Amino acid sequence: MIIVFVLLGLSAAVLHHYVEKGSIDCYHPLIKAKEFQIKIACIGDSTTYGYDIDNWSRNNFPAVLQKILGNGYCVNNYGCSGRTISSQGDHPYMKEAMYGKSIEFDPDIAIILLGTNDSKPHNLESAEMLKKDYEKLISPFLGSRVIIASPLPALQKRFEVRDDMIRNHIIPVIKRVCKEKGLEYVNIYDAFNNRDELFTDGIHPNKEGAAMIAQIMNDVIKKETVYNEQ
Repeated sequence: MIIVFVLLGLSAAVLHHYVEKGSIDCYHPLIKAKEFQIKIACIGDSTTYGYDIDNWSRNNFPAVLQKILGNGYCVNNYGCSGRTISSQGDHPYMKEAMYGKSIEFDPDIAIILLGTNDSKPHNLESAEMLKKDYEKLISPFLGSRVIIASPLPALQKRFEVRDDMIRNHIIPVIKRVCKEKGLEYVNIYDAFNNRDELFTDGIHPNKEGAAMIAQIMNDVIKKETVYNEQ
């Protein structure tokens, strides 16, 4: 009996650890906006979700952005780890319940940060198909202010993520969509490139990296800094 209790305790501790690191897709604590608040929907993959960040619920970038912006804003995290722009990818974001919830939120500002998982060999699609899928994904938000961020660089070869495809295939498509649609493009790739200290594993931002993304987004929202180098 003692052994059973010990094992149960260890299992609970391990589960708590992974949940707090954002390593398990658990329920996002979505907040209902008050009438006076500006609503911000953060849409993305594990970078937005907060995968592998210590104390995920407080330190993912949307949570930090909420702290920076203050009570005049309501920031919700609609990130889902491993998701793709591509509708033909292994885990398309457009098929996720969180995508529907982000649309239902009817945000004043939509921050979209996707593309990392589209660089994996089994998820790659032509530039034209990727462009069509991206346009379809963002279309429900075009009545709002849309801020589109580049994926982060992949500083290590992990999870089948390919930095050359992010840089030479994914980002050019995203920039093309932004230019044609007149949307705000935020270049966070260059801000993180060769900055190993901002990552947990060369792919995912750590606590400091998430805080940096939040600060960049705050500056863009308030028009304090321009990151839209085309």
